Amino acid sequence: MNEIINRAARFYFEKSSKIYDAEYRRQCGIKYAIKPVFNYIRPAVNSLTSMSLKKDLVINNQDGINKILDDNNFQSLKFDLMIDMIIYEKAILYIDKNIDGTISISKPHPESIEIEKSQGKIIKLTSTGETYTQDAKGSLKKEKTRRIYWQESGVWYYSVDGVGKEVQGLYLPYAIFETNYDIDGMIDIIDNMNKHQHNLNNIFDMHGNPILKHDAAVGTVANSKIETQDGFVFFESDKLLSYVEMQGNVAQLTQADKNELKKALFEQYPECNLAELSNGSNISEQTMLIKFADIIAKVTSLRSEYTAGLLQLCNIINYQKGLSPITTIAIDYGKVLPEIANIDFEVKLIDALIKYKGLDSEALFREFRERMLLPEFKDYNQFVSGL
Repeated sequence: MNEIINRAARFYFEKSSKIYDAEYRRQCGIKYAIKPVFNYIRPAVNSLTSMSLKKDLVINNQDGINKILDDNNFQSLKFDLMIDMIIYEKAILYIDKNIDGTISISKPHPESIEIEKSQGKIIKLTSTGETYTQDAKGSLKKEKTRRIYWQESGVWYYSVDGVGKEVQGLYLPYAIFETNYDIDGMIDIIDNMNKHQHNLNNIFDMHGNPILKHDAAVGTVANSKIETQDGFVFFESDKLLSYVEMQGNVAQLTQADKNELKKALFEQYPECNLAELSNGSNISEQTMLIKFADIIAKVTSLRSEYTAGLLQLCNIINYQKGLSPITTIAIDYGKVLPEIANIDFEVKLIDALIKYKGLDSEALFREFRERMLLPEFKDYNQFVSGL
C-alpha cells in the first residue's frame, strides 16, 4: 500500500520537476501531467517562520533550561522546528539524558513518529529509526528499529522491535509541537491554479499549432500521404483537411477563473503575498489592516502552540534531572510585524484579535476603528487588563 504523500513537503522541499509526479497525481486525482507554475508554499512558510521567531528564544526565569538549549544549538534548530510544525502539522524533539548527566536534544523527522491519541491525549507513540551494529569483521550494518511507547497507570513503558517491556517513566522522551494551521487548503487552491495554467497553455498551443484532420468521406484518405516541408502541409487536391478549432471563449473563462483562485488564495492566506502587503503601495490602509490582522492571528496561534511544545520540553528536562514540573512558561517572541508602511497599529491589533478573532473581516475592521479612538489605548497595560 502506498503511503499518503505529504503535499506541503513536496512543494517546500522537492525540485519543481518532482512535485507533480505520477504518484502525486494519482493521490490527488489529477489526470494529466502539469507543472508547478505557481508555488507559494515556500514564501508562505518562510514568512510565517520568520515572523513567529524574530528574536533569540529565551524562556523567562529558566536559566538552567536556557543553558541546555544553547548547548544544543537551539537558536538554529528553532527555525527547522517551526517549519516542521507548519508543513507536517507536528514537530518532534527527542530529549535524552547522557551517561555524564548532560541532556541531548535532537529533531527526528516528523514522519518517523506515529502518534495515537484518545480524547486528545497521547496513548501510544511509535518511533522508527536506524541503528548501526558491528559484525565480527568490524563492518557496520544499518538496521531499522521500531520503538513503541505506551502508558499504563500513568507510567510510560517501551519495547524495541516488539521485544520486552522497559520502564520509561512519567514522561515520554519526546516533546510534541502541534498546530492547527491549515496548509492543505492553500495547496488545494494552488493545485487548481496550476491545472488552469496547464489548460491555458494547451489552448494557446492549439491555436498556435492547430491540429489538422482528414475528411474521411472524400477520396481514399486512409491511404493518402501527407507531405510537409518547412512547416507547410501539402496534400492531394481531392483531399480535404480542416483545423480542429476551439469554440467559444474557453481561454477567457479559464483565465478569469484562475484569477479568482489567486484572489481567494491571497485573501485566505495573505502570508503568500507578504511582499506586496509590506510595500503597501497598491492597497488601501483598510485592506492592509484586515490582511495583517489575519497574519497576526496566525502568528499568535503558532507562537502559542510553539510555547505549548516548549513547556513539554521543559518538563521532560526537569524530570530527567530530578526537578519538579512547571505549569507555565513565558517567552518574549518580539513584535509580529516588520516596520512597514509607517502605520502604527500592531499593539492595538494583536490584543484586540484575542477577543474579536471570531468576527468577519469587515466587522473586525470596524471594531478596531472604534476601539482605536477609546482613551484606553493611551494606556496599553490598562487596555490589556480589560480584555
